[in-house]
Amino acid sequence: MAQAVAPVPAPTRAGTTPAASPGPTTVVDLHGKCGDPAYADVVYVGRPMFQGGWRLYGHPLANPYRVGRDGDADLVVAKYELWLPTARNLQRHLDALRGHRLGCWCGPGKPCHARVIARFADAPRLPHIHRTRQPQERGEH
Repeated sequence: MAQAVAPVPAPTRAGTTPAASPGPTTVVDLHGKCGDPAYADVVYVGRPMFQGGWRLYGHPLANPYRVGRDGDADLVVAKYELWLPTARNLQRHLDALRGHRLGCWCGPGKPCHARVIARFADAPRLPHIHRTRQPQERGEH
């Protein structure tokens, strides 16, 4: 069965995280896969699911937007893509997910927030930029 929550590696010295899994981050459709041992390594990245034999707890990067209430599938995933960079502890979650198989309920070729996560996870990590206040010139307020 898929993992309930993505493994989040404990920080090592100097605030770094353990090496990511090799290979690209991929997405698998979980329909019909409950109890299948071939899917035991899958990290579920959706909302809580406790039906059909599943006991999956929601992931912190689950899509907060819902089809119907917030638009059609294309719009909901587009909104998610704009929301994702604002997610709390985003880089820590992406580091933990990089190289893993992510589980969701979207079929192949359909809009999917898990594919957005996979793309972000596999993107080069940008250095953290500290913003500093520019010194004011004398006389400016």
